[in-house]
Amino acid sequence: MNLLLTLSLLTLAVALCYFSNKHQRIFSKAISKQWRILSVVLLATAAVLAVQQLSWSATVFFLVLFLMLSCILLPLLTLLKKEKIHHDRPT
Repeated sequence: MNLLLTLSLLTLAVALCYFSNKHQRIFSKAISKQWRILSVVLLATAAVLAVQQLSWSATVFFLVLFLMLSCILLPLLTLLKKEKIHHDRPT
């Protein structure tokens, strides 16, 4: 149960960090950069929870693997968002 909470906190932390970036493509305008503080707090909380459940080496591997995977997949999910395509030339 705590591992699921850890995964949820990590996902929320990465999402908040991504949404506060000016280059994010999900929203028309990025959220405030103050949300990054909450992102770091959630990341630290998830790390503490992971240390309580796993060994140190497993925790480091788990955190690095999950952060790397989510930092890759979240921007790729923006490609699934349907946008209206405007062509400059007439067809």
